[in-house]
Amino acid sequence: IIEEKNYKLNSYLSIKSLDKRLIPECLTWANPIISRPRFIYKFHNVVISPIDSHVYFVDLNRSTIDLGSKFDCDHISIFDFYSKNDLLKAKQLHGNVLHVGISSSSTNFWHWMHEVFARLIRVKKEFDFDYFDYIVLPKMSKKFHYEAVNLLDLKQEKILSEENFYWCCDNLYTLNIDNIQSSLDLKHFFHKVIDYKKESLKHIFLDRDANSGEHNRVLNNFKNQRDLYKQAGFEFIFPEKLSLVDQARVFLGAKSLVGTSGAAFTLAGLMTPNSNVVEILSRSWIDPAISNNCAAAQLNYGFYVENSYRPNKYDDEWSRNRSSDISIDANLVNHESII
Repeated sequence: IIEEKNYKLNSYLSIKSLDKRLIPECLTWANPIISRPRFIYKFHNVVISPIDSHVYFVDLNRSTIDLGSKFDCDHISIFDFYSKNDLLKAKQLHGNVLHVGISSSSTNFWHWMHEVFARLIRVKKEFDFDYFDYIVLPKMSKKFHYEAVNLLDLKQEKILSEENFYWCCDNLYTLNIDNIQSSLDLKHFFHKVIDYKKESLKHIFLDRDANSGEHNRVLNNFKNQRDLYKQAGFEFIFPEKLSLVDQARVFLGAKSLVGTSGAAFTLAGLMTPNSNVVEILSRSWIDPAISNNCAAAQLNYGFYVENSYRPNKYDDEWSRNRSSDISIDANLVNHESII
């Protein structure tokens, strides 16, 4: 085990409910945000898959004939979805293998950048990538996947991303996932590779094509309100239409950020400390991911829930549906308060 030193475990979140109403419980728990220690782990004779972050010990307990034991960075469990026989059929790999899995779909920009790319940055601080004979990553199909690995000079011939099991007969290296301080990993990396003009920081509105991601996230009836933001000096950008480097340059040069919730905020942590971030949230989905990233980056985070909606008492009264399309009526948002 390699423990990362000089690592800050606590981050504090400056959060505002712009309509002065009750803050959802899933956001308020994060003040302060306490993240867990970060490690790089080395294992021998284990099975992995590109589609998750678990490490399966097929020989950990020989009495569990029908169960593959797994390690998920918190504890070892002898109960899992796969039989030991399934794991033993995995393709064998010899030598040093780096494994970087994911907790969601690899086509999601936020999960890819904070779980895959940020962990590759962490590995690069301790190892030369040439040390590894194979690098097992989630399935790569998007332009930003290839842009990201090219920025790290990963050799394509070493990357394995087929969706099947691999039996690492020799040495496997993996890392625990850190979706909070990962904002700082991304920030430090892009500060080194990108030139930007700090003296001309901008107000940015994150626009989006409703069909750009896995779910529709769109602000309807926004035409009239758009002029309010333009008059206040906001520049409208479509992050998904920019290259990864150009996206990073936009966020490095932003002093305030507004948009509907979603992966468009992925690189918000690149902003200068004490900059302002406002998420426009649908009542159907409230998620703390961006607020956590902002805490690590020392940003001021605010939110506005469509129609100023709040449940009466309990957090579980939110009608939260992760897989639902999010369509927000711009007429139900107080844009003056956001501006």
